[in-house]
Amino acid sequence: MSMQKICTFFEEKLCHKYVPLFLLGLLIVITTTAYLNQLDPEIMEGRNFITASEIIKTGNWVVPSLFGELRIAKPPLPTWMTSAAMMLAGTDTNLVVNRIPSAFAGLFLSLAFLGLTKSLTRSTRISVISTAVLGTSYLYIFMVRRGTWDIHAIAYMTAMIWALDVLLKSKKFRPWVCLSAGLFFGLSFLSKGPVAFYALLLPFLFSEIVVNGAKKMTSQWKKLLLVGALGLLISVSWYVVIMIMHPEAMAAMFSKETAAWAGRHVRGWWYYLPQVPAMLGLWAIPAALVCIPQYARSRLQDTIPYKQLLLWTVGIVVLLSIIPEKKVRYLLPVIIPLSILVGGYLDYCLKHGFSFYGTKRGFQLYAVLGVIILLAIVGVMWIAGEISSTPFYTDPWQVFAALCSLLLAALLWTTAVYHKPQLLLGCLFSTMALLLVTIPPHIKTLMPNRGALPIQTIRSFVGNVEEQVHSLASLKLQTQWILGKPAIRIAKEDLMTLSPGEHIIIASYPTDFPNNIVVEKEYLARYVKHNPLLIYRVNVQN
Repeated sequence: MSMQKICTFFEEKLCHKYVPLFLLGLLIVITTTAYLNQLDPEIMEGRNFITASEIIKTGNWVVPSLFGELRIAKPPLPTWMTSAAMMLAGTDTNLVVNRIPSAFAGLFLSLAFLGLTKSLTRSTRISVISTAVLGTSYLYIFMVRRGTWDIHAIAYMTAMIWALDVLLKSKKFRPWVCLSAGLFFGLSFLSKGPVAFYALLLPFLFSEIVVNGAKKMTSQWKKLLLVGALGLLISVSWYVVIMIMHPEAMAAMFSKETAAWAGRHVRGWWYYLPQVPAMLGLWAIPAALVCIPQYARSRLQDTIPYKQLLLWTVGIVVLLSIIPEKKVRYLLPVIIPLSILVGGYLDYCLKHGFSFYGTKRGFQLYAVLGVIILLAIVGVMWIAGEISSTPFYTDPWQVFAALCSLLLAALLWTTAVYHKPQLLLGCLFSTMALLLVTIPPHIKTLMPNRGALPIQTIRSFVGNVEEQVHSLASLKLQTQWILGKPAIRIAKEDLMTLSPGEHIIIASYPTDFPNNIVVEKEYLARYVKHNPLLIYRVNVQN
């Protein structure tokens, strides 16, 4: 059978009613859940994991704590979910388990996004393509592998906007939709306060009013009042409890968080502008094109609400740019409307296929890019095998992955030669899925200076010591979570003042101890982007 017939066969299968939805579900599951433990823990995760562990130890689910001190800077819903995952697994040291709540939020976001896109565009094909774009975007893949609050807040707010859009388009009173919108609004607020309300909902409401007029919303005021009342009730519930129990701490927290917006991680107002298209990763080129009205309006306005989506995207970027504090992960809201715009553009390209010069060059460019990625997958597996002295062809799974990569590369090139745009796009999505299930296990082989500390080994080394851990180096929270105990910062001169008995000493360099301190055990642990971390078990004698 020739490659042309193979391409025709696969393209016919893609046209079946349920095949695209099944493949989309498989793609989202892979991009959301594959190798959750490969990224090194960062400081926000350290705070979340420590707080979740202390909830289990203390049994206090209402008032979280961080090393015994109040931790109310962030709402508790994601931390509650992390605690529940830890309890079910029976451990707090498994990164995969700790990140399952974020992966769940990512899956929920994909489902809500699919519904929202279908509601906005009235097109199943565009909603499927847009969801695949979202699921394979750089920022989505990154954030579902971080045990933090952002993905939760954006997921629930996306579901709220979906319900809100359904309400605004419905002439009948639909109580369950109203209740769902209010519930998801409250859950978003309990995930990260007003962040998603400010960065995602407000720009959507602005675009809705500008495009469809305020009259449409005012005529639905009873529905909106019910949604707002329920959402507000759920949103303030935890804050009211904390304010009653710890009013001074709550006031101090509000003051501190407000000051942080203007005093930490300050960047210029233009900081986000060049990064917006890059957040979609592989789809950065179409993401940049759809933001140019002169180019995109005439092409997309008949299939998607282009003006509303562009205003929504621009509104998000403007509101985020106003705040002095800026971080790349804060751009998570912008990939929601931007993915719909890109999905609409890809649908336009599929309709024109290779007959139009612009789309033809775009397909050829992505075919070449896809083939390069697939050949790079095989190259990475071969190099990693040579470094580890275990050739990849001795592992059946790696051989299978290499064959899939080569077959997919051949299929991708054939789709460009024989002008099969739908199959070409499907191959690109498959390339991203294959990339995520083959490359992560080899990262630490290729980059030996990267990688998280061996959590279980360090916990067993430190865990039997009742005294607090002392550190000669400044440790980040994620490191202290790995240790399982808070580390007291001391200077080398303070070693002389330690009480007799067994202690754990942390250092970032080999240390000479006073004569009265006997080193019983020494453990060398690797740490990300820093010098090796040395852990000493010592006995201080009289």
